[in-house]
Amino acid sequence: MSVGKIARNISLSQSTVTGILERLEKRSLVVRWRDNIDRRRVLVRITEDGLHLLETSPPLMQETFVEQF
Repeated sequence: MSVGKIARNISLSQSTVTGILERLEKRSLVVRWRDNIDRRRVLVRITEDGLHLLETSPPLMQETFVEQF
C-alpha cells in the first residue's frame, strides 16, 4: 500500500505518516520501498514481526468501548 493511501485512510498528513512509518521501520515492523514504475511513490508492507505484534496486542480502548456501548 502506498504512504499516500495510508494517510488518506487514517486522515493524517503524508508527512505525519512518514514519521510514524520511519519509527515502525526501525523496529522492523514494516518495510518501505520505492515503486519501480513511479519512483515518487513509496510502498509499505507489514513484516512478520509486525503481524505478530498486531495479533498479540490487546484491543484498542475505543473498540472495547464501542462493543460495550
